Amino acid sequence: NPIIINNKNLLIKPGTEISFSKNSYIYLTNGNLMLDGSINKNIIFKAKNEHWGGIFISNSDKSYIRNTSIEDKNFFNHESIMLTGGISFYKSNIDILNSKFENSVAEDGLNFVNTNFKISNSYLKNFRSDGIDSDFSNGEINNVKFVNIFGDAVDLSGSEVLINNSSFNGVGDKAISNGEKS
Repeated sequence: NPIIINNKNLLIKPGTEISFSKNSYIYLTNGNLMLDGSINKNIIFKAKNEHWGGIFISNSDKSYIRNTSIEDKNFFNHESIMLTGGISFYKSNIDILNSKFENSVAEDGLNFVNTNFKISNSYLKNFRSDGIDSDFSNGEINNVKFVNIFGDAVDLSGSEVLINNSSFNGVGDKAISNGEKS
C-alpha cells in the first residue's frame, strides 16, 4: 500500500530494503524524509516487478537522502495529484549524499520545485527522460555522474544552480538545459 504521512517525519534506518508494488509510493507533507543509510548498510528502494510510484515530499524543512539506492521509479500519482517526477520535492529543503538513482521511466527522475537542494557524490543512470529538473529552485550539484539519460541530464527553469566536478555520459538531449532566466 502507499505510505502517506502528514505532519510527521519518516526515518528509514541503515540496511532497510523495501520492494514496492506498482501502485505504491511515498507521499509526505509537512514533515521530513530522512533516508539515513550508512556506507556499509545502504537503504534500497526498488520495485517488486517493473516500476513503482516514487516519492513526493511537500513542505519539508530539512529532508535528506544518504547512502541510498532508489530504483525503478515511475511518475507520482495520488488521487488528484499527478506529477511528472519519480522523486519530487515541493517547497522543501533536501540534501542528497552518496546515493544512486537508477531506471526511471518518469519524465523527470528528480524534480525540484521551489526547493533548496544539494546533491553530492551521487549517481543517476538509465533515465527514460530528464535526470534532474529544477523549477524555481536553488541548488548545488557536486560530483554527480549522469549515465544514459535519454532527455536532458539537468533541466533548469527559473533556477540558480551551481554544478561542480560532474560527468555526463550517454545523454540523449542536453547535458545542461539552462532556460527561463536560470
